[in-house]
Amino acid sequence: MRVLPVSLRHRLMNRIALSKEKRFVLQDVVIWERKRYQAPPRLSRADGPVGKYRQYSRQFYPELESERRHTLRAI
Repeated sequence: MRVLPVSLRHRLMNRIALSKEKRFVLQDVVIWERKRYQAPPRLSRADGPVGKYRQYSRQFYPELESERRHTLRAI
């Protein structure tokens, strides 16, 4: 590589890195296309304290309209 001029080395390395990134992204697209939402999302023991974090973070999101209606009926 040292035989090549610096500008050519940079272009070559950029091309190699870009082709690797493209391959990785294309592999991820297959996964993204197969994803689907599950309500409520399932948790496993390996997820650790994700459930507690979800409960904590709910306070920062506005209530859903259906939850608001349910709350008003209970009052």
